[in-house]
Amino acid sequence: MSAHTPAHPAPMPASEDLLEVLFNVSMTGVILFRPVFAADGAEIVDLAYVRLNTAAQQMLQLPERPEQSFLTLYPTARPTGVFDFYCQAFQAATVKRHQFNYQHDGLDAYFYLAAQRSGEVLVVSFTDTNEQPRSAVEEALRASQVREQAALAAAEARQATLYAMFEQAPVAISLLQGPTHVIEFANARMAQLWDRSLAQVAGQAHFTALPELAGQGFEDILGAVWRTGEPHYLQEQFVSLRRAGQPYQGYFNITYQPSYDGQGQRTGVLTSAIDVTEQVLARQQVEQLNQQLEAARAEAERERNQLQALIAQAPVAIALFEGEDLHVTSVNAVISALWGHTPAQVLGRPLLEGVPELQGQGFDDLLRQVLHTQAPYTGTEIPATLRRGGQLHTTYFNFVYQPLYEVEGQVTGVLCVAVDVTEQVVARQQVQTLNEELAAINEELRASNEEYQLANVALIKSQQQLRQLTHELEARVQQRTAEAVQARLSTEHQRQRLERLLWEAPAAVAIIGGPELVFEFFNPLYAAMFAGRPQIGLSILDAMPELRGQEALRTLRQVYETGQTHQETSILVPLARPADGHLEDRYFDYVQQARFNEQGQVDGALVFAFEVTRQLLAQQQVQILNQELTVTNEELNESNTRLTRTNVDLDTFVYTASHDLKAPITNIESITLALRETLPPAVQQDKLVAHLLDLLTQTTARFQFTIGQLTDISRLQLVHAGPAEPVHLAAVVEAVRLDLTPLIAAAGAQLTVEVAPELVVSFSPANLRSAIYNLLSNAVKYRASDRPCQIRVHAARTGQRVVLTVQDNGLGMSEVQQRQLFGLFQRLHTHVEGTGVGLYITKRLVENGGGTIAVESQVDRGTTFTLTFPA
Repeated sequence: MSAHTPAHPAPMPASEDLLEVLFNVSMTGVILFRPVFAADGAEIVDLAYVRLNTAAQQMLQLPERPEQSFLTLYPTARPTGVFDFYCQAFQAATVKRHQFNYQHDGLDAYFYLAAQRSGEVLVVSFTDTNEQPRSAVEEALRASQVREQAALAAAEARQATLYAMFEQAPVAISLLQGPTHVIEFANARMAQLWDRSLAQVAGQAHFTALPELAGQGFEDILGAVWRTGEPHYLQEQFVSLRRAGQPYQGYFNITYQPSYDGQGQRTGVLTSAIDVTEQVLARQQVEQLNQQLEAARAEAERERNQLQALIAQAPVAIALFEGEDLHVTSVNAVISALWGHTPAQVLGRPLLEGVPELQGQGFDDLLRQVLHTQAPYTGTEIPATLRRGGQLHTTYFNFVYQPLYEVEGQVTGVLCVAVDVTEQVVARQQVQTLNEELAAINEELRASNEEYQLANVALIKSQQQLRQLTHELEARVQQRTAEAVQARLSTEHQRQRLERLLWEAPAAVAIIGGPELVFEFFNPLYAAMFAGRPQIGLSILDAMPELRGQEALRTLRQVYETGQTHQETSILVPLARPADGHLEDRYFDYVQQARFNEQGQVDGALVFAFEVTRQLLAQQQVQILNQELTVTNEELNESNTRLTRTNVDLDTFVYTASHDLKAPITNIESITLALRETLPPAVQQDKLVAHLLDLLTQTTARFQFTIGQLTDISRLQLVHAGPAEPVHLAAVVEAVRLDLTPLIAAAGAQLTVEVAPELVVSFSPANLRSAIYNLLSNAVKYRASDRPCQIRVHAARTGQRVVLTVQDNGLGMSEVQQRQLFGLFQRLHTHVEGTGVGLYITKRLVENGGGTIAVESQVDRGTTFTLTFPA
């Protein structure tokens, strides 16, 4: 090398050091971005800051490593194209350049940008023009732009505020523009009324977008408001529209208000609507209910007046009581006479104050019972001590206590209807007394017949006279009873009352008169029962000719001829169907009772009928089903017998097969061991031989494991029916504890037993021991490794059962594992040896013995088994 050869230049600094120096001393801003990708890993959705140099920090007023993302700090970068420029630069292989006038998000400058990808980051270099002087024209333009943007922002803010107010308004609002009423805006409430979103109707003419509103008069109203500028208001307007895609009709309060622009020019119509359908319908319903209530009150007042007149004129004793104190609100002269007090003395007063003689006789308790339970009460020949002529006398009554209802259905009082039957009761008592005395005399006569033979004729005459007297007395009682009945039925008002009661009776009632059996009266239930064929003045055979020759007609004629009441239950009466005249089998319960005239002769009959066709047919159907069920049960029993035999044969086969297979597999295991002992070491070290020996050993072990499972199951099938006997539960638990002592000690477990010595269960001793042994051994085996094992056994009697719980603090189980727990070959933990049939066997043993088993468990908290046994 020549002496004049220039020396080598000094070496450049290391690349990382050089880049760090350039990054810090650069007069232009430098940003390092890391792209943020979407879930699919293809689209860039944002940019994360890695680092800014000093110049970038000063120009953007940001720290060296901003925590927020690029779009969070500069959301306007997406619509202005800056974000897209960065994304394109990252995806390109070359440098990308661009310049932007960015006057958003706190920045106001022209920016010159250069960007290029470097590995997994995007390097951006930029400068701004904030430090460069601007011309007067540029400054004026920028000032104008600032004012224009401020005005636009203010207008947009006002519009946004207005739209926000419209959107939050409690009424439906829409804005229609121009003479064709183009939909520009509608808040959510209006869109809900239209059953369409704003996006579906915006920009369309009102009646084009909403054709169901056309033809209801709204076109003329909107046209008038647009032309005249006069607002229009509609109150409770009936409107047909759409709701959830279906036609809907309702009532609305609607306002049409003209809208104007900033120059005062009319631009459209602002509409608002409020759905008042519920209020209108509610008011209409209230008005209708008020009308019905007024009508009901008028009817109730009319019926009350009619009832008062009926009470006053009734030939029986009637009184009305109201309230808990049983205030007397109405009485007639008959009951006043029976009480021995005038109406003025009892009206408006509680019953026991107006009639103090009734104190302690229980009638007030019966009246309150009817008032509270709303169930009528009927008394027959009930004695009452009342004052008559200044003296207390015992009087007998037949009476009915009936609850009284207001129009609204509330019980406000009790109606009492009573009949004095003292004479009949006393007469019957006298007859009974005379009969008793006669029986005594006859007995004495028979005892002393020989002594008083001479006086026998006279005694017979006395007996005849006594019998005659008895007959006369009974005839007198019957005559007086007939006279009382005739008196009660003599008045027209009573007849009307009777007809009304029969008309409203809950049974089909008809009155048939004369030997021709002509209909004189029937209530609606009777007419409906026979399809309206009975007619007043028409004989029963003319109305229903198919009754000729039937038992019902024969017994009715018999009642008319003999005067004796006849009653039938579930009698068959074939009747013609109204549609085609064919006979249809129908069944009835009925009572046929004679009606007597004033001379005591039969002049008609009353019929009370109840149709029981449906009930009888249902009973017949139940009998048929029971017969079919009996046949089915016999078939099931036969199938169960065959299935039981099959199961026994199958269990026997499984047990025999598992037992017989043990010897061959044991022989195979012995042969394998013999091969290992007899083969030379060199042969055993051969890879193929060693592999085959291992496979043979593993296969033999799996075979033995499977046979063990089969043996366990077959043993369960053969022993499950062990006989039950009284077993002391504490003794069984103690025996199991002693057997498990080595396992419990090795695990360091604490076993607590709370079983009374006298507690006895009815169970197979062997099966009971097996179940408890399985549960306690599992509690030890499946213990948690991070805490001492604790097991608690508790038992107590509950009714006719004994409940045993085995609780531990072990590994526990999830809900899914608990559902699989008692399945066959289910092993939920593989770190402990087992066959997977233990709990299956336990469940079978417990349930076969008439008990139950259940489990509650939480993962890492422990498990509790609950068993119940017959006591």
